[in-house]
Amino acid sequence: MPVASGGPVHAVRAWPEAIGNADLAAFAIAAVTLAVGVAWPSRFRHILPAPLAALIAGTLLGVTWLTGTPVIGEVPTGLPGFGLPDLSIGVLASAV
Repeated sequence: MPVASGGPVHAVRAWPEAIGNADLAAFAIAAVTLAVGVAWPSRFRHILPAPLAALIAGTLLGVTWLTGTPVIGEVPTGLPGFGLPDLSIGVLASAV
C-alpha cells in the first residue's frame, strides 16, 4: 500500500482499504511471532530470550512455509563500509 498523504485524518480514512488488502500470510507470520514472544516459557528465557525465539520462529515460518510473503524491503548483505570521520579544523571549530 502506498503511504497515505494528508495527515492523520487521511491515514485513518485509508484504514478500511488497508484492512481489505491485508496479506493473510504476513498476518500469520506476525501473529506467530507475537505469540512466541509473549508465551515463551520463563524456564527457557535464560537459554534463549523471548524476542530472539520469536524472531527465529517468524523467520523460519516465512522461509519454509509462507515463502511468497511480501517483505518490507531488501535485506542488506555484508558489513557496512568503513570510513573515518571528518576531523578537519573547520568541522571542529564549528562544533564548539
